[in-house]
Amino acid sequence: VTHNMVIEGLIVAGKIDEAEAFYESLGLDKSPENEVSMVKGYSEAGRLDEAFERFIRLDFPLPKNVYFTLFTSLCAADIINYIGKAQVLLERMWKLGVEPGERMYGMLVGAWCRVDNVRKAEQFLEVLDGREIIPDLYTYTTMINAYCRKNELKQAYA
Repeated sequence: VTHNMVIEGLIVAGKIDEAEAFYESLGLDKSPENEVSMVKGYSEAGRLDEAFERFIRLDFPLPKNVYFTLFTSLCAADIINYIGKAQVLLERMWKLGVEPGERMYGMLVGAWCRVDNVRKAEQFLEVLDGREIIPDLYTYTTMINAYCRKNELKQAYA
């Protein structure tokens, strides 16, 4: 636990090189929890590329709060590449047997709509449908608003 707190604290304080050096100094004593701390620390520090790179290499489930922190940061970035990474994160959660929270689905749809990529939002809704996941009211409202902004009223009504 102490190693994890040191890693996260150094990263959040902006001492990335020190955090990396401390992590490497653990040598054979590195644990999966240390990797999780690296992902969490990078996410909380807004260093999304580093957080995602570390996350994607992991082949074990993480605590849900770590997924949520990285996911919400990626969705909030308003950068198409990051939103795509958020979708990859959700797909990875499914693969590892971790069920994302319903809010996460709506956040992803909202992020795609915010960057004016309604087609990606539609495709994601199709993925949810294929998994027999019913989106919540927030998600549908987001889609209706996006269609209205694009003046696609027939789609909004459908």
